Amino acid sequence: MDSRKSNSADIQTCHFKEEVAVSYLGILDSGLVKGLKLTQYQKDHVCESVHDTVSRYNPPVKRHRYKIKIIPVISQNSSEEDRMNQCTQSNSEQYEREYRARQHRIRSHKYCWCDEDAVAQVNCGVIAADYVIEIKVHAWDPDDPRNQEDACGRVAKLHPLHEDEEGNIHFRCQASLVQYSLSEIALLSRQEVHDRCREEKRRLQEELRKLSVAQCDGSE
Repeated sequence: MDSRKSNSADIQTCHFKEEVAVSYLGILDSGLVKGLKLTQYQKDHVCESVHDTVSRYNPPVKRHRYKIKIIPVISQNSSEEDRMNQCTQSNSEQYEREYRARQHRIRSHKYCWCDEDAVAQVNCGVIAADYVIEIKVHAWDPDDPRNQEDACGRVAKLHPLHEDEEGNIHFRCQASLVQYSLSEIALLSRQEVHDRCREEKRRLQEELRKLSVAQCDGSE
């Protein structure tokens, strides 16, 4: 697990699902929870980096469509006091507000000031706690007014296909990421439009049937 590897493709695929999709950092493919050692400043860096990354998608991903949670990794053998200390660590007074407002170095493979601060803490004997980062993408809601300008088609209102910051589009196929060609994306989009229009046709037919029944009952 490379903690400095870009996870943009994983996050991108979550936005192509109509149901809730979740991406985790700090959990191996085997399901083993390893966690990432993060100081409060580094947790701030993670959130800022995710916001920046999806804002560079085409179209950009609006913040109401996803949520970031940073969850402490709790050992089964830890005491209740240790668990409470770890869960409340982010509220510690040692993290000054002016430093938390400091600009982080993003869009770079070089270490940020928050990484250097973490190294300094280790040299002083302070080891950061382990955390799992959860990035949850909410289910696509075509009726949400905030999604209207991003929806594909006035009738179908499909979820948009987001190009990542490098102009690529990835899809998740089982346990791997696949980059589709334009022809494959077009074929997939046509099938989704067909399915959505068929569902809408059935819905309208059912409404007409109910109206006809109501009119018949009223005329009797």
